[in-house]
Amino acid sequence: MAITIDRLTNVIFVPRADMTLIQSTPTEIRQLDLNAFRLELRDIGDSEEGVIFDSTHNHNTTLTVGGVTLARSIEILEPYTITFEDGQYAVNLVGANSNVGDRVNVNQVSVRSANSAGLVDLEVLMASAYQGHVVVGPTNGEDGISTPIGTYKIPSSNLDDALTIATTQGIRVFTFLESMTLVDQDYSLGYKFNGVSPYVILTAENAANITGCSVENMTLMGEMDGLNTIVKCSIAAITEVSGFFEKCAFLSSVAMNGSASLFGCFDQADGDAYPVFDVGAHNLTAEDWHGDIGLTNMTAGETVLEVYGGKVWVDATCTGGTLCIRGDCYEYEVDPAATITVKDQRRTQDIAKAIMDYEI
Repeated sequence: MAITIDRLTNVIFVPRADMTLIQSTPTEIRQLDLNAFRLELRDIGDSEEGVIFDSTHNHNTTLTVGGVTLARSIEILEPYTITFEDGQYAVNLVGANSNVGDRVNVNQVSVRSANSAGLVDLEVLMASAYQGHVVVGPTNGEDGISTPIGTYKIPSSNLDDALTIATTQGIRVFTFLESMTLVDQDYSLGYKFNGVSPYVILTAENAANITGCSVENMTLMGEMDGLNTIVKCSIAAITEVSGFFEKCAFLSSVAMNGSASLFGCFDQADGDAYPVFDVGAHNLTAEDWHGDIGLTNMTAGETVLEVYGGKVWVDATCTGGTLCIRGDCYEYEVDPAATITVKDQRRTQDIAKAIMDYEI
């Protein structure tokens, strides 16, 4: 059932179910978005049946004055009146200044207007509430998509609602208060995931699409999907990796699906373990890497490792491509079965040569 207009009486009828339910008990309260209301009236007036009748309303859009965006205004014109479907409930009029309250046919419905000369646009207020990000935290969060759910005051309790809020509000940043798992949501528009600390774990399952997304200040594991930007994160076992890493701690294995660049990253694997990069036929560049690093399944491309204070291991499965070793790693070990080209460009070689030249 939708809004209708009785052309004999000029009564605009608004069904109860056509409005948003915002409270059920102790009193039922519904909300009428006046902008959506006037758009529906416009569609009725523009229809083949409605075009011959007088306009139902005047509309003035939002106006920005001195940096403040004032709300739109809607005026219901004579001879039209409005009847809300009868019943014991209240209706809040939101989203605009209007004369709807003056054009209502009285029945049991309580109509609440919020007109103000300085009424700020609702969309601007909602965007301000979110401060550019949707906050997610199941423990103290709530289900739903209405403001202020998704803010620090009331975090979103689940990722489906959080994504809906982000899409509705045009937000591209999620802030995670606790560990979460991305299950099957599509974030491929390019979102950013922020953690409140590196102890917050973000796990990406295979069905979740995070192509082109960025992650900061979290522990990361699972399938990345590629073209990602990862900053100041702890990296557990991850796959489908390509993109850019900056100042990250690598704890485990990495499987690449495209070229990757690392800057200022380091080995943080336990004990004698070290992070191993499954390179494939892709390019890998690690500048200012600290600690040990291993390579496996390298078949083509160029890998450039600028390593300090660690060792480089090259597995027997590396059968093609070129490895350039730079920096001052104390040792590199290439399995005899590996068939790659190694260019030793370490700083220690330059120092040794300089000493020999001096002695001569």
